[in-house]
Amino acid sequence: MISVDGSLTAYENLMLMTRLYDIPFRERKERIQDILTFLDLEDHAYALVRTYSGGMIRKLEIGQTMLHHPRILFLDEPTTGS
Repeated sequence: MISVDGSLTAYENLMLMTRLYDIPFRERKERIQDILTFLDLEDHAYALVRTYSGGMIRKLEIGQTMLHHPRILFLDEPTTGS
């Protein structure tokens, strides 16, 4: 199961998650940029996710979980594709 919306860009998917996590407005853009940089997705930030490879989608899914700075992150087979 994919937890990103293919009809949105990576940036839009991450922005949606910042809103769902209730991240303060003034922090949203910086956190999104940090995630895109960390996961090496900067060059694809504004491409529709449906054009991404499976690995890029996995990166974005992991990035979504990191936006709210969790103390612990449990990953169950993060490299397994559908």
